[in-house]
Amino acid sequence: MGTRTIYDGSIQVSGSDYTHTVEQGDDYVEAPIEDLDKPVTRRAVLTFTLDYPFERALDGEVRTDGGATLRQIIDAVRATYRTMYQGTTVEDIANLDNKRVRGAYGEAFHVIEDLVIEGIELDDDTGRLEIVIGS
Repeated sequence: MGTRTIYDGSIQVSGSDYTHTVEQGDDYVEAPIEDLDKPVTRRAVLTFTLDYPFERALDGEVRTDGGATLRQIIDAVRATYRTMYQGTTVEDIANLDNKRVRGAYGEAFHVIEDLVIEGIELDDDTGRLEIVIGS
């Protein structure tokens, strides 16, 4: 079956809601993500790797009873990022909006509140997710 996009947008990693910014006429508005609870695959296990913004990556997974939804995938990505940021220290950087973040996964220059999920692709053949993160 190959790889297909199951999410394209911009949702806060640090958030707890399921809204994203969409174009509506000449404006941009916050709207609920459509089909959030519709299964996107029948696989019981999906895997992914978060390799941004830290120096070391962290593997994550979504486990279900045979039908992962976009909500479950977003929740798993958010939980994995919370693990990456757990116990970090944050320092200001002179003349920059970025922060220096240090923790178990190395150094980064974005706090978790800077991160957004911009896209999620699913390889139906392997159950592997590609998570596109912006800041």
